[in-house]
Amino acid sequence: MFMVLDISECYLLDYMPKWVSELSNLEVLKGFVVGSVENKNESCQLLSDLSKLSKLCKLSIRIATGNSVLEDSSGLKPLDNLLVLAIIWGGNKDNNKKLIDYLPKNLEKLDIRSYLETEATELLNPAELKKLKRLYIRGGKLTKITNDERWEVEMLHLKFLKNLKTEWGELRSSFKNLKYVEYVECRELENFPEGKSRWIKEKDEPNQSDSGGHFEDAICGALLLTFKFHYIWYLHSMDFISYMYG
Repeated sequence: MFMVLDISECYLLDYMPKWVSELSNLEVLKGFVVGSVENKNESCQLLSDLSKLSKLCKLSIRIATGNSVLEDSSGLKPLDNLLVLAIIWGGNKDNNKKLIDYLPKNLEKLDIRSYLETEATELLNPAELKKLKRLYIRGGKLTKITNDERWEVEMLHLKFLKNLKTEWGELRSSFKNLKYVEYVECRELENFPEGKSRWIKEKDEPNQSDSGGHFEDAICGALLLTFKFHYIWYLHSMDFISYMYG
């Protein structure tokens, strides 16, 4: 029973043969190559073939240089058992359009390398990736990763993103459960901890989403203390009046 296939170091491959989709017991597939349209009849396709490997829990994909296949961009979405995914883009922007826009909903770790678009609002959609805990983004042209929706990510790795522009407070607000952040050669980041390339959450530091709740609790506590003080003052005043005039 064939469960693991690792061809990640076979750099001369420019497409995957059809028989790979027949390995129905595969749980780990490293180095899947999305080939050119010229080999479409011979190669595995993201939607029609790869989605047959329903037992996959770990997958890495390399989009070959010069790829011009315009498949259904939701091809990976049916892989409900997939927990770990890495995608490496090659070639140029015009030849890699709309290959992958939607990801499996149960992903726990996502590694994106050399992404060619400036935004990835569909690919990196926190509303669709509720279980994602580890996010790696390395190289590419992304300028933004924050979103109106909040992420559940706990570990964030940002490397070699010269165009990425985000502010530390904005990042913390969008990634409310962060415990670890690594940032290397990302020169446009603002107000990130200086003199370091990583941030680790202090043991007793509340989550960013809890900060508003803690502030409200503090206000309520102060009001309650003020009320108690005035109530005690009132009782003592009544005792004094009773003593003087009673």
